[in-house]
Amino acid sequence: MQTCSMASAPACRWPPGRKSPWKPTRVPWRPIRFVDYQRAGVNRISIGVQSFSEPKLQRLGRIHGPEEAKRAARLASGLGLRSFNLDLMHGLPDQSLEEALDDLRQAIALKPAAPVVYQLTIEPKHLVRLPAAVAAG
Repeated sequence: MQTCSMASAPACRWPPGRKSPWKPTRVPWRPIRFVDYQRAGVNRISIGVQSFSEPKLQRLGRIHGPEEAKRAARLASGLGLRSFNLDLMHGLPDQSLEEALDDLRQAIALKPAAPVVYQLTIEPKHLVRLPAAVAAG
């Protein structure tokens, strides 16, 4: 069986019916890339939104904004993929319960197969990549 990395997925094919996930990590998410991956057999996309709060995204050092994340979700939905999910984080620095719930409400409004919520976990090996404000807690 041919092995494909996500970087080479447009040139590869997955067997029909095989679960073929893809997690786009480059922003901005471009329609042409989504279509290429779908043609390659990707049938599930996981979009790392993290938050719909611009200040929270900036504090995490993310290069996308809330509107880019929403456009990516609408694009994934419009492609007719069997499944796309939105990854959110809770427990962000200075995040209130209401802010976390607002992120969840916004994700649900985009109608993903699943909003996936992870707790922010800062591991020592990641401290060097995090903005100083987040690393300090």
